[in-house]
Amino acid sequence: MKYTYRFRVEAPVEAIYQSVLSAERWLSFVPGYQGLESGDPNWPNTGSSIVVRFRYGFWAFRFEDTVIDHEYGSRFHPYEEGLGGAYIDDVELLLQEEDGTTKVTLIRDVKARSILVWIFLVLISPISRWITPLIVKRRIKAMVERSESY
Repeated sequence: MKYTYRFRVEAPVEAIYQSVLSAERWLSFVPGYQGLESGDPNWPNTGSSIVVRFRYGFWAFRFEDTVIDHEYGSRFHPYEEGLGGAYIDDVELLLQEEDGTTKVTLIRDVKARSILVWIFLVLISPISRWITPLIVKRRIKAMVERSESY
């Protein structure tokens, strides 16, 4: 299931790196985020990986993100696996700076290696398509635009 979200952040690309793409903050904009479990000191360079924790009620999950490709300032492509590899989120973040603002294109290709996970994804797909623009895009924008570091 592939989704594309486009939005503008009122800050330069560097602010996105400082506020969202660091190992400690990557995925912190997703509801249920509990924190960084382990991180590669080379993150977000190609080949580096981190493990993050999420909690939804009684359920706790670990997800490993590995950077497949990274072109500083324009393209960030992590590949995420969770639930023992049964859940996959192939993410691509495209950045284009214009006059101190940044056009962001977020492409997600969510897949499952398990029929049960696939059924679950199909059932929550309408919710996910609604939550991502409603919550996640707003959180990313807020994290970057409120940042004092750029």
